[in-house]
Amino acid sequence: MVYLPRVKGIHPDYQNWRTSPDLSVLVPALTSTIVFGWSSLAVSLSLWSNLDIVRSLIGSIGCYLLMFGLVGLIPVPPLPARL
Repeated sequence: MVYLPRVKGIHPDYQNWRTSPDLSVLVPALTSTIVFGWSSLAVSLSLWSNLDIVRSLIGSIGCYLLMFGLVGLIPVPPLPARL
């Protein structure tokens, strides 16, 4: 979803995301899905596996750290030159 504005031909300024009509919707949506996904993964691991709540929290944190680390390896396309 972060690359979606670039597909549309828009080069967003992520530092001023609150003033952008596209990013002002996209950033809170991504943040809420990250929080909801992490907490539902932790609850699922604690309920339907042999892990207790502490180990399921550690496991879900590890999964999310791995995923964000892998996403960080995706190259960023260059910005167009500003005049």
